[in-house]
Amino acid sequence: MQDTFGDAIGNITVFAGTVRIDFLKISQLEPNSNTPQYETAHRLVMPVGGFMQAADRFAALRQKLIDGGLATGTTAPAHTAHTPTEAVEKTKAKPVAKKTKSASKPATTTKKSLT
Repeated sequence: MQDTFGDAIGNITVFAGTVRIDFLKISQLEPNSNTPQYETAHRLVMPVGGFMQAADRFAALRQKLIDGGLATGTTAPAHTAHTPTEAVEKTKAKPVAKKTKSASKPATTTKKSLT
């Protein structure tokens, strides 16, 4: 089996009983604005019935991600979520404890949100 990666979803069209979904990849980043330029990397073609089943499963997974705190209910365009560097920085381990230098007080810890 071969894995297929897409940075975003492009056009979705329906024709002759099939749904065609274009997966996009970033082809380059504009140097001044860090805005990505996309190109079609792959196209998934499936019958309408298969698409409807997939849509139901995606909706159920979306709700589980929201309920589990792994995603929000809002959708932002892929290029506005984070630049590639910011995305990598967010995945790096961050300290969750901060010690105070005061000898009279015990060290305190504060939890930080990753978002």
